[in-house]
Amino acid sequence: MENKCAKKVFMIKPPRGSIFEQAIFILRDDCDPSVTRDTIVAEALKIARHHGGIRRSVKFMPYLLSLFVGTAIGIAVSYYFL
Repeated sequence: MENKCAKKVFMIKPPRGSIFEQAIFILRDDCDPSVTRDTIVAEALKIARHHGGIRRSVKFMPYLLSLFVGTAIGIAVSYYFL
């Protein structure tokens, strides 16, 4: 039994000096065939920016929470002993 899959793939190669080799986006099966290359690139950039922004804020959130909780505990303990 043979299973074949055909997908439309859009690859973006970053400029030299980037840490990434390429970005790969797989187009949906119901994507309108009249969509232009510029529209695809704009959507890919929007997704990359959105994902990067979310990742940065989520990544530092536990550290900030720990900092605030630690500071609050430190202040409470210092008032208790003074």
